[in-house]
Amino acid sequence: EVQRVNVLKALAPLVPVLILVTGNLWLPAIKMGVAQAMLVGAIYTLAVTLADPQSFSKRFFAGMGNGYGEVLGIIIAAGVFAAGLKASGLIAVFIEVLRGSNEIARWGGSLGPFVMGVITGSGDAAAFAFNEAVTPHAPSFGMTVPTLGTMAALAGALGRTMSPISGVAIVICGLARVSNPIELTKRLAIPMIIAVIFVALAMV
Repeated sequence: EVQRVNVLKALAPLVPVLILVTGNLWLPAIKMGVAQAMLVGAIYTLAVTLADPQSFSKRFFAGMGNGYGEVLGIIIAAGVFAAGLKASGLIAVFIEVLRGSNEIARWGGSLGPFVMGVITGSGDAAAFAFNEAVTPHAPSFGMTVPTLGTMAALAGALGRTMSPISGVAIVICGLARVSNPIELTKRLAIPMIIAVIFVALAMV
């Protein structure tokens, strides 16, 4: 049980976010990229925790490598998934259905990536696969590419948030000592479904 909170240590995960927000909105002098902000945050964390620099640097670069590898893995998997859907002819059938009505396109463009996000646990993979395979054809069923692409990205993120197998759900459950991520999904299901319906209705 934590008896006393160290404020400086508690703020460490927020340092990169604060730098990015402050630099982009209010203080252009400190504006920087995500990688630079993360490096500043790591240096701040090292200073306030007084950790062993050698061990800290090993863990830092190992984390960077793992994150980079996982992102590339998601992109590659999504590309392969989209290629498989195209090869099977399912994408062509889906596009023909969407061409029948702007209303169908609206719901297909939101619910499709949403369900994919729930099933795969990755909003990026769902949006990437959908936008690569379907979004370029948006004008043929009465929508613009930016609108459909944004809708797919938002819906995929909402599906990922609801998914019990997403990385973030597993991490949050671990931090909160919840043994079963399904318990988190039960509490998020209704808000996420309402949100994806709102996205479908609002983005026309």
